[in-house]
Amino acid sequence: AEHAAERAKQIRSWCPRGVDVVVEMSGVRSVLTEGVALLRHGGHYAFCGMVHPDSQLSTLTGETIIRKCLTIRGVHNYTPWNLSEAVQFLDEFKDELPFDSVLSPSKYSLGRIDDAFEEAFAGRHCRVTVECKAS
Repeated sequence: AEHAAERAKQIRSWCPRGVDVVVEMSGVRSVLTEGVALLRHGGHYAFCGMVHPDSQLSTLTGETIIRKCLTIRGVHNYTPWNLSEAVQFLDEFKDELPFDSVLSPSKYSLGRIDDAFEEAFAGRHCRVTVECKAS
């Protein structure tokens, strides 16, 4: 909650009336409340990462959607070239953007996939890293 308040303060210093668009890509439902709070009236919220069963949006009410005149859209079904572009983006900006801040510090081999799932279910990191090394 403390980090969310700090982020909100920083974002509100740039956008006092709120942001136009929030794009959820983490797959973590707890980010919903923070994202909606940052939206301006008439803002748009795009869900991209919550494609899993544990994605019930219990903190979002119809009242909030109506009073803020929000547009909510799910985004899915990317094409193969989108994945290629994403990998190219990650490679191009790996030294400029703080990707490490959202990844687990441990990297798991496929042989330790159960450990990786255990860490993912603990929810300490946005993404858990599994390395698939070619033989």
